[in-house]
Amino acid sequence: MKKVALLCLFLLAFASHSLADDRPNHYDDWEVKTDKVIKKTVLVKKGYPNGDWVPGMGDAFSQNNLMLQYSFEAVFIGDPGSANRKVSYYLLFDNVINQKITAKNPIDDHWFKYTPSTEVTLVLDDDSKTLSQDYHSGQSGDDFIGIHAYEEVRVPLTEDLINKILAAKTVAFNLSSDDKDANKSFVFDQKFKDVLKAFIYRANEIKGDSK
Repeated sequence: MKKVALLCLFLLAFASHSLADDRPNHYDDWEVKTDKVIKKTVLVKKGYPNGDWVPGMGDAFSQNNLMLQYSFEAVFIGDPGSANRKVSYYLLFDNVINQKITAKNPIDDHWFKYTPSTEVTLVLDDDSKTLSQDYHSGQSGDDFIGIHAYEEVRVPLTEDLINKILAAKTVAFNLSSDDKDANKSFVFDQKFKDVLKAFIYRANEIKGDSK
C-alpha cells in the first residue's frame, strides 16, 4: 500500500510539474477578481495600476517626470457557462505619478500628460492605424504607502487585433500629447509579447471554466 501511495504522489507531482512547465512566462503575474452580485469577473495585473515599463518612457527613479506603464485587462460579464457571457480585452497605459497627494500638496494638472482627445496609433510592421481609447484619471495607494494620482489611457482590443500583434515582428505605439516628453513613439520588446501571451493564456483558462 505504501508503494502504491508513493507512486500516486510521484505521478501527481509529475503531472503538476508538467502542467507548470506548459505555462508561459508571467503566468503568475495575474489575479482574478469576481463580483458575484453584478456577475463580473476581471483578470488584471497583480498590484495594478502598477504594470510594466513602456520602453524609454520613464523609470522607477523618475520624480517629476513621465512614468508610463502598460498592462492588460479582461472583463467577463455574465454567468459562467452562459452562452450570453461576454468578454472584453483592454491594453492599459498608465502614467503613475510619483508625487504624493496631501492637503498641502494637492495634485496639479501639470502632472497629467494626456487628455480625452489623445490619439493612440498602433504600428504593426508596415501598417499603422488609430485605435479608440477611453481616458480617465484616478488615485491609488493608502495612508501607509501614500496616495498617488495616475492617469490611464484605456484601449479596447479585439481577439483578431491581439492575434495580429502577436504575429507582427515589430509592435510600436504613439500616444499623442502636447508635452514633448510624453509624445514619443516607442517600440515594444519581446517582454511585451510574453506578457500578452500569459494574459491571453489566463483569459482562456477563465473561458474554459465558463463552459
